Amino acid sequence: MSNYELLIKSLLQFPSEKWLSRYFDLVKKLLTDLDIDANDPRLALTLPKNGILPVNLGQRYVFRPGNDGYVGCIVPIDFDTVSVNGFEVFFFSTKGINDAKFIDIPMFENQPFCEYAYNACLEECHKILQHCKKSGFRKHHVSILYDFIMEPSVRSELLRDIF
Repeated sequence: MSNYELLIKSLLQFPSEKWLSRYFDLVKKLLTDLDIDANDPRLALTLPKNGILPVNLGQRYVFRPGNDGYVGCIVPIDFDTVSVNGFEVFFFSTKGINDAKFIDIPMFENQPFCEYAYNACLEECHKILQHCKKSGFRKHHVSILYDFIMEPSVRSELLRDIF
C-alpha cells in the first residue's frame, strides 16, 4: 500500500472532514509555533499501519488524533488533566522518573481546542526540542504528511475527495 493510500485509509477512520481539518490546523499551529520545518531531524510525521497519525518530536509522541473525537497530546507531569475533561493515557520518563504525560482531551466540532492544554503541550514540546537532536522515528517520516498539514489547499482538496 502506498503512503497516499495509507493516508486515505487513516483519514477515513476519523469523525468528519470538519473535525480533521480542525485537528490538522492545530498541528500546523504547533509546528509553526515551534518553528519546525519538514527537514528538521527532530520531527517525525509517520503513517503507521494502525492509522494513528502521530506527531513525534525526539523520542516522544506529542500529538495524535483519536477516532473517538479526542486529541492526544503531551503535557507536563503536573498538568491538571481533570480541568480539561481529559484522561491520562501514559507517562513518559527519563532515567526512571516520570517527567511528562500523554493525555486525551475531547475536541468537539463547534468548540475551540482548550488553550490551556495547547499551551501546556507547547511548553513540553519546547523542552523536548532543547534536549534532542534527532527523532528515532525519523526513518519513518512521510513528507507528504507535512505538506498535507501545512498547505490548507492540499488538505482541503484531499478531504473533499474522500468525505
